[in-house]
Amino acid sequence: MLRAGKSDKEIEAFLNGANGNSPELRLRPSSPVQPATSPPVPSAPAPPIVKPLPSVLVSLEFKRNGKILSAQKQQVRDIDQTFGDIQLQFGLSTQNKLPAGLRWYSDGVTMKIYTCWITAKSAAAKNARIQYVECVDDDDWDAVKFSIRNTKAAGDYILKVMLALTFEEEGTQQQATENMDEEPLVRTVNISQLLLLM
Repeated sequence: MLRAGKSDKEIEAFLNGANGNSPELRLRPSSPVQPATSPPVPSAPAPPIVKPLPSVLVSLEFKRNGKILSAQKQQVRDIDQTFGDIQLQFGLSTQNKLPAGLRWYSDGVTMKIYTCWITAKSAAAKNARIQYVECVDDDDWDAVKFSIRNTKAAGDYILKVMLALTFEEEGTQQQATENMDEEPLVRTVNISQLLLLM
């Protein structure tokens, strides 16, 4: 306990606990308050590196109403596109393979796309058997691109594309029209015969 008349030094020594009477009054240096930190956020995984798709040699063949045409078309194409875009390009290639006034998107015209990724050497063989696979949507076209992207020597390969066109030929359509015109006449004769029998 402090008594009156103590000097400033004695008071300071008492507060610092130097006299050993009140160790609980010793002043301790205060530790700095650490700011609250949030746990580290894991970084998002880096996207996989997609190997660029090279331009490839494409060989277009045409089939019209089940008959394979002799004309073929070969050219290097950029096929890293959607199915809709490549379908449009292939469709434009059939312009001169259809009768006048018809297009690949016209009513009554069907265009099917078949592909085969094969070595150029195998494709040029005399008795080559090309196994085409039909391509109808983006999933099928992505599968074609996947095969090309993962081929080590893509330059030794060729993409064979068969465009199969189906439409009603003019002669067949005219015959069908004539048959439709004759049908009511046959019915009229039959009705007349029935009237005579009654």
